[in-house]
Amino acid sequence: MMMRLFFVFLSRRRLALAAGLAVGLALAALLAWPATPGRAQLVQPTPTPAAISAVARGGGAAIWDSAGQPVATAAPGERLTATARSADGQWLFVQRAPGVRGWVALSDVLIFNREALPVEAVTIAPALPTPAPPAEANDADEGDETAAAPAAPAAQAQPDASIRVTVVDVNLNVRAGPGTGYAVIGRATSGQSLAAQGRSADGAWVQVTLPDAEDSAGWVAARYLEASQPIDDLPVMEPAAGAGSATAQASAPSAEAARPQPASQATAPTGLRGKLVFQTAWGGDIYVYHLATGALQRLTSGFDPAISPDGTQVAFTRLGGQHGLYLIDIDGNNERRLFSERNEFFSPKWSPDGDSILFMRTDSTYDCEFCIPEELRTKFPWYRVRPRLARVDVNGENYLDLASLDTATAPDWNSAGVVYSSAAGIQITTASGRDENRQVVFNIRQQYYQDPDWQPNGGRIVYQQRRAGRWALFAVNPDGGGQVELNPPPTVLVDAMPSNVAAAWSPDGRHIAFLSNRAADNGAGEWGIWVMDADGGNARRLPIELPFEYHFVEEQMVDWGP
Repeated sequence: MMMRLFFVFLSRRRLALAAGLAVGLALAALLAWPATPGRAQLVQPTPTPAAISAVARGGGAAIWDSAGQPVATAAPGERLTATARSADGQWLFVQRAPGVRGWVALSDVLIFNREALPVEAVTIAPALPTPAPPAEANDADEGDETAAAPAAPAAQAQPDASIRVTVVDVNLNVRAGPGTGYAVIGRATSGQSLAAQGRSADGAWVQVTLPDAEDSAGWVAARYLEASQPIDDLPVMEPAAGAGSATAQASAPSAEAARPQPASQATAPTGLRGKLVFQTAWGGDIYVYHLATGALQRLTSGFDPAISPDGTQVAFTRLGGQHGLYLIDIDGNNERRLFSERNEFFSPKWSPDGDSILFMRTDSTYDCEFCIPEELRTKFPWYRVRPRLARVDVNGENYLDLASLDTATAPDWNSAGVVYSSAAGIQITTASGRDENRQVVFNIRQQYYQDPDWQPNGGRIVYQQRRAGRWALFAVNPDGGGQVELNPPPTVLVDAMPSNVAAAWSPDGRHIAFLSNRAADNGAGEWGIWVMDADGGNARRLPIELPFEYHFVEEQMVDWGP
């Protein structure tokens, strides 16, 4: 009995000691707690400044410092990081590379959600440079009888004009008309500023006042110019009567010869059928390539060309002042704007019967309530772009928004329905506007399901995905089964792995055209158009010797028609 009472005593003593220790710790914690009550104890994170990607438009983007002095020029399609905007909303502060920062005109870049950027009270007034001394003749000018003329005096370099253009990094031929087929009538030197009067319909050429004759006009290639305002703001002009063509004249290569020639060319036949339409860069030149004969011809310029089911027309889009959905005949004639009642169109695709065109529009945004803490929303408003799919008849009528996710991009359309990519993987819907979305394939751990193309008659779906530092093409059944990589690299023992992107099925469903930068050593090299069998075998590069640029913004580089 005494022993039991002893153990009870010990147990109660231990409980008392434990309780006392707990009370002591609680008192210590209370003494250490901040004196200010309520939310003051919570540590508020420092808000991260907004940073939004922007892409230089087809004419490139000049970068200026706050004093209006030139810093650099971003190439067409180049990605920039925007971190601020001017109070008037017309300028964005961007970073091109470490240490290369400055302001770009909003009209020179493509950007979404710019309202989320903080505002800086700046006024940017680009300075017009004075003419530079004539540079030494480079390879592009050797043998040219119209040698570089002396730079115009400063008094002539600043004639009164609302839009001025500056020649960048070349000695540039001035021609009698908008094309390399016209005679050379003058020369503009690197750094020289000219008054712009008009442009060609496709924006590839600009009419300017001649450097040595202010009462005469000539034409220069737009890709070698920096403009004080968007070139699309210029009126469309026709070449002067009697300008003629210099196609039959023998002339030396010129600076603008670096631009792919619009005249027809030819390569060896490929043994394949049908025609490819493709772009050389995002918003760049659009070509048609006849697989059976090897004939190659430039059609126009724009975004994401798509050939009609009967092979007679090509649909494409443009941004800027001439924004909209366009059509052009397969021979390069009869270009016309079909629809422009909305903005920022991409990825047009024809209906199977050729009566309608599907496209992606990115002109809608929504206020994202959960993207940023509520207490910071008044200082950092946040908006998200809402990419949507829409369709319109080939006569420009009967516009209809499709039932798609708010992240719908890069669609394709065939007799089985509409397939598109989204933040939730590859999706299928109908073109009727009814909400019948269903997911084909998605894995949260693998992400980046992009640019699907559907085999004719509802067969396999090919899409691209980022894997281990490269982009690869995969095929999957519409029910999500049978997923497999097409044409995987034969080795990983290279300095840089090549990528395969932008797939397009042949009309008979037996082949796939795509863009690849696989080099002879199986490493990464220059981009080119390739073709492979439906199962990924027998991959080979087509003999199209043009410079291609791919910027990983789901640009639909190539399409295959009859």
